[in-house]
Amino acid sequence: MSPWQAGGTAPCERALDVCVFVWAPCGQEFAARAADPLSYRYPGVGGESYMDLITNCRDVVLALERAQADVAVVCDVAVARVLLGYFEGIPISQIPNIEISPGIIELVRSHSGFKRSQMGVETGKPSLCAQPSRETS
Repeated sequence: MSPWQAGGTAPCERALDVCVFVWAPCGQEFAARAADPLSYRYPGVGGESYMDLITNCRDVVLALERAQADVAVVCDVAVARVLLGYFEGIPISQIPNIEISPGIIELVRSHSGFKRSQMGVETGKPSLCAQPSRETS
């Protein structure tokens, strides 16, 4: 007897049950992240929340603050949001919502903080999986 027949339902209905079973946890994770993107910790080994990342980036921020010369940072989108949030004085609660486009971001120190400029990168295939969270109404 096939697994399809074991459930007593037609293959189409059984396949739909499997799809719902597979996607249900993802839907719950999506909803949990949407509810609190700052504190949501991704499941599994090494899963971090933005709060964890902010804490883990503290030494990097201190090193950047002490730098006497130009510094190039190559990082993930989430890390870029944390660094931009710090250097632009964006409230912590808004860090997950910072828009990041593929390219090079330049921060120039001035007397009133930092000025940001961005140069887009048109080659390659950038990953846009980590989009900022959208507030739902």
